[in-house]
Amino acid sequence: MSKIIKIDDTTRIEVIPDNYVLQHLIKTKPKNGKKGSFKWITDGYFPNLVSLATEYINNAPNATSEAIGDIEKLIKVIKTAEAKITKAIK
Repeated sequence: MSKIIKIDDTTRIEVIPDNYVLQHLIKTKPKNGKKGSFKWITDGYFPNLVSLATEYINNAPNATSEAIGDIEKLIKVIKTAEAKITKAIK
């Protein structure tokens, strides 16, 4: 039985036996006349929350929709990621 831990609207952790799965939400493209939909994509499987949190924080600058033009914005994105993952796993 899996459990879902929401990080934010587009990122979550799925807890399954012996693994923590980091996932993000994407919008699929319309095809064959059907509308696009949303689906969860797996970013990785992790043996513990520490390794998952490390991966999430390390990739936060790449995953943000915010333009990062200077070091202050980069630090802000990383701190926001740290706060989100901390809140999610408490």
